[in-house]
Amino acid sequence: MEFKASYGLMTKIVTAAIALLFTGLIVFGAGSSESSRTAYGAIFLIMVFGICLILSPRGYSVTKDELLIHRLIGNVHIKKADIKSVATLEKDDVRYAIRTFGVGGLFGYYGKFYNSRFGHMTWYMTRSDRPVLITTVKGKKIVLSPDEVGSFTAAFQPV
Repeated sequence: MEFKASYGLMTKIVTAAIALLFTGLIVFGAGSSESSRTAYGAIFLIMVFGICLILSPRGYSVTKDELLIHRLIGNVHIKKADIKSVATLEKDDVRYAIRTFGVGGLFGYYGKFYNSRFGHMTWYMTRSDRPVLITTVKGKKIVLSPDEVGSFTAAFQPV
């Protein structure tokens, strides 16, 4: 089964604001007298934007054997046999998480995060209002944000 992961309002705002900021820095920096320095800066900003786009979650699939987190490059595969539990969370459960190594708004929320309730987590979310917590048998915590939370969690129930 395929599950969409649409952008939440905050993801849209942050992505648009950063795109405008980067565009402004590139365009207005192009008129600078230090052209080689400006070119390197523009290349860096474009690379950051591109890497964030490539690594951001695009959707999810649940097959008979695995959970697949879709990205433009480097999809994430998690065997269903390795999944201990799937639970819906409240928005407040992820609200005060600390980003330890990840992206917090540009095309979503993904990477490594931490909060006092759940400890270390890996996020692949596009919005913060529909979090689903996947816990593996090894204790790893993965947070996703499918559009259809009920159908997504039902896909993990025994038939």
